[in-house]
Amino acid sequence: MTTLYIRDVDDAVVETLNERAAAAGMSLSAYVARELTNIATRPTNAEIVQRLKAKDRSAGPSTGEIVKAVRDSRRVHTSTAAVHREEDWYIARCLELDVASQGESVGEALSNLREAVETYLEEACEPTIEPHSADVPPDRARGWG
Repeated sequence: MTTLYIRDVDDAVVETLNERAAAAGMSLSAYVARELTNIATRPTNAEIVQRLKAKDRSAGPSTGEIVKAVRDSRRVHTSTAAVHREEDWYIARCLELDVASQGESVGEALSNLREAVETYLEEACEPTIEPHSADVPPDRARGWG
């Protein structure tokens, strides 16, 4: 085995390592050797990125499929509806969201409300991109989002 000397280690670092070694029931030398072994056996971030880039993903889901799955998972939503009658119409209102609809029956009002809430949530979950540059006048920033 090779001996490794480390210079210019801050006193506070040495104290912390001594405390950790004592808590593990090890000498400082054995503790530091174990920690260095752990560091050396783990891949670096660059190595992980390189492995991921080299991996064949042709059998995996497409970007579109991934985006659809994420959007579908966001659509799972439970809401509470309140229904009341106004003249010939039943009005259904989602209590959690500012969304309402109507129908000629309670069932139709709730069905229409369900569709309105789904549309609302789809729009609310769409990612938006805002221009960050102060050089872009607000009237020219339209179309983003």
